[in-house]
Amino acid sequence: MKTLSLLLLAATGYGAVVTIRSDGVFQFDGKPAFPVGFTTAPAPGAKAPSGEDAYSELSRNGIAFNRCGTAAKWGPQAEAALDSIVDQADRTGMLCAIYIPDLTIISPGDAAKENELKRVVQKYRSHPSTAFWKGADEPE
Repeated sequence: MKTLSLLLLAATGYGAVVTIRSDGVFQFDGKPAFPVGFTTAPAPGAKAPSGEDAYSELSRNGIAFNRCGTAAKWGPQAEAALDSIVDQADRTGMLCAIYIPDLTIISPGDAAKENELKRVVQKYRSHPSTAFWKGADEPE
């Protein structure tokens, strides 16, 4: 088995163990899964058309992970929103690809941003819904 290495700054998330078996099957915490995911989940607390919790319905219907993050400028409000997202994902059995756009590209010498990224990685690396970290799509 190879451990999936989609990591930012080589920081391993300890929330979920994501592996790929020799036959190419993904496993999340030892359970075979087809890694169906999406970019943006409904807001925590949103309802599906059925009236059920939207995250619960997505998870029950096979969604394995969500890109969990916020488009808002990173700060206390965005962090609180991410906290809510990762907690809702955990409650419903989904995993997160954590993505914080403001922290994906750090210029050389930007110690403040580097330190903030380190703090954030430390905070979320052990969250049960953390599967991996998503970096910049097309860094320059």
